Amino acid sequence: MAIVMSCSSATAIANLYEKDTTLPSGRKLYRHATLPGSVLCFNDRVDRSVLVLDAKYRIGANDTQKKWGWFGSRHNGNYVLNAPINWNFSDLPDYPNVLDSTLDSKIRDSYTSRAQTSCLIAPGYKDGYPPEAAQYCRSVIISDNISCDLPNINTLMRIYVERTYIDELDPTLEEYPNRSLEKIWEEGGVWSSTGSTSAEAYMIEKGGIFNKYMISEVGCVVPICEPQ
Repeated sequence: MAIVMSCSSATAIANLYEKDTTLPSGRKLYRHATLPGSVLCFNDRVDRSVLVLDAKYRIGANDTQKKWGWFGSRHNGNYVLNAPINWNFSDLPDYPNVLDSTLDSKIRDSYTSRAQTSCLIAPGYKDGYPPEAAQYCRSVIISDNISCDLPNINTLMRIYVERTYIDELDPTLEEYPNRSLEKIWEEGGVWSSTGSTSAEAYMIEKGGIFNKYMISEVGCVVPICEPQ
């Protein structure tokens, strides 16, 4: 799936903004006409600017959802072990304007979304367990031949808590209302690229429940692009 834009995508993600919004959480959200999404800026102990692709490019609850894959195979040890699960974002302090430090205290992946996605799509997965969610994200190509990524759990948590604001800037929602972030999380769960064990990975479930699932299960996909 190729997305053609008129200027350097990496440059636009970094510093060309037509709309600049400081959110109640202190994070920033930007929009530029050349980009197929909104840029969310946050700090997970590193300052990051991540392009969250518009609804048009997502896999929603009513689409053919994707497996995380990689069952029983190597993931180069890029796991986040023993993170607390089965908790709801609505129970966090200051929800929905949850601070980065609060999210980091629950779980933090030291690997970037790009590194985790690259690990997932590397050769070696078992037959019948393709890394469909990661493969789908990498099939989305923006100008400069930049491929997209499956968000790690750090990024996915920020997308979840800022979902209403991201939806407000999305011009594709009129055509793809069932792929709004609000709608996706009303009806299904969204994969992160962060694994928990060789058989499980982290997902934000329907209604904002943080949990982990068997990686043979299917889920929704929200592609992002984080220039390296």
